[in-house]
Amino acid sequence: QGLSYALSVVVSAAPDPGFDLFKELITSGDRDLVAIVHANLQKNRLLKSFPGEVAALERSIGEHKAARPS
Repeated sequence: QGLSYALSVVVSAAPDPGFDLFKELITSGDRDLVAIVHANLQKNRLLKSFPGEVAALERSIGEHKAARPS
């Protein structure tokens, strides 16, 4: 539960490496990691400061979910 908060703080302080980390976690295929990224993308600190990056990562999450075999 702490990761659903802490990563957004780190990403807001260091956005370039932080968003790169989020991209890696999304493509990892680990559902728990993707859920953690998704929870962090809902934080106002990211939504207000980085709306374009957040929207792109949300689309990436959707694409990876759609491509995942059932």
